[in-house]
Amino acid sequence: MNQQVFKKGDRVAVTVEKVVFDGPGVVHLENGLEKDGSPRRLTVFIEGVAPGDEVEIELSSTRRGVTRGFVKKYIKLSPQRAKPKCPHFGVRLNELGEPQTVDAQGRPDLSANCGGCTWQFLKYEDQLKIKADEVWNSLIKTAGIDETKLEKVWRPIMAAESPWGYRNKMDFSITSDREGKRHIGLHMKGRYYDVTEIHECLLFRPWVGEFLDHLRPFLQSCQLGSEGTFKSLIVRAGTNSREVLVNLVVENAETEWSVEYSELVRKFFRERESLIEDKLVSVYLTRMTNKKGQPNTLHETLMWGKPTFDEFLNLPSGALRFEVAPQAFLQPNTRQAERIYSLVAELASLTGKERVFDLFCGTGTIGISLAKALDGHGRVTGLELNAPAVENARRNAALNGVKNIDFMVGDVNKLLPEMGASADLIVVDPPRAGLTAKIIEAIAATAARRLIYVSCNPRSLARDLNMLLARGFRLSFVQAIDQFSQTYHTETVTMLVR
Repeated sequence: MNQQVFKKGDRVAVTVEKVVFDGPGVVHLENGLEKDGSPRRLTVFIEGVAPGDEVEIELSSTRRGVTRGFVKKYIKLSPQRAKPKCPHFGVRLNELGEPQTVDAQGRPDLSANCGGCTWQFLKYEDQLKIKADEVWNSLIKTAGIDETKLEKVWRPIMAAESPWGYRNKMDFSITSDREGKRHIGLHMKGRYYDVTEIHECLLFRPWVGEFLDHLRPFLQSCQLGSEGTFKSLIVRAGTNSREVLVNLVVENAETEWSVEYSELVRKFFRERESLIEDKLVSVYLTRMTNKKGQPNTLHETLMWGKPTFDEFLNLPSGALRFEVAPQAFLQPNTRQAERIYSLVAELASLTGKERVFDLFCGTGTIGISLAKALDGHGRVTGLELNAPAVENARRNAALNGVKNIDFMVGDVNKLLPEMGASADLIVVDPPRAGLTAKIIEAIAATAARRLIYVSCNPRSLARDLNMLLARGFRLSFVQAIDQFSQTYHTETVTMLVR
């Protein structure tokens, strides 16, 4: 029996089977035969498609049974598609259904294909299902957890209160094209140097598009010197406080225009004081120096207002106020962060006498909330590598009158083994890479009977749980939480006991 064998550059019409966790759609093709005569399967990942889309794709290669396919034509759009709300989402199609990624002059189409969202074409309930499935499958396949046991500790994914307008921070990139024209927006998916010109963003405040339009003429006309470049414009806005911080970041730039920039930002908010609820409190200019033979430097200048903006978290133990510096980390979704921290406090079930270690504590949000719940009894120790974050955490503890918490600056790999085994509860909220084997060994060596693991990456979480389970821990709770609607990112809160 003859079997078609595909090669690089071949075009084939396919129907998308599903969308996987990190964004692309998937189809499977039969690609010749194995030595035993069975069909050889080729898995193809395709960007920009929804389940049920019929598309013509071009194969990038056929090696190792996995490849990528690039859409050359949309034959029939799936009934499972949701209509994207944002005009910047997705590519433009011509009358033949072919994606248009350039404008009439052959330049990148800067009005579409924004990389800030990945799943606006999926109905929200489908987004939740894909996220929950990824956590479930990772825990079974990578962590090695028995499906029957997982069912007993599994909780349904926690949907967002609102899948729109939830972000409290946006980082808009600024780039220049070949003609020297500057563009401000968000990077196109898979294209580092090109940005989508943003005129609105439905994940942030309604006024942000108008704000970018207000600044565009200024950004275009600024003289930065022969080596100067604009890097980004960071806008942070407290969900509960409604306070706004604006920070313009430049590299190797002359900044004689800095006062003009500050006044322009202030003018925008002054003129709309009665129209928008948010209030500008800080204007920053951050200068980066990156020159050959010289050490890199980062210098923040407060151009106007106060050094930080405030954000409040409403938790079962009471409202907490946090001062947030320009570079300080704060969970980008305040509403879901409140629910995550409330869940952590619920799982902690503190009686008031516990010794708690808060690893990767950042600006102290989780640790301070737990110390507050201890009501002055027991103690929390936070560990964090970033010294400015720890300074911020100490101020935030004092701001909320929390005295039974202390913070240590340093590498968790080194500090945790030196802290002794006296912990009753350990909370970890690591970066996407997860924990190291050394940290897991140090956790296992403590007396802690409970471990709460907050993760932003199901795959590194599953890997780490596999090692923790092998060291005597038992999984007692799992809940995925949708913190980043319209994208494939998800949070997971787990608890382990022994």
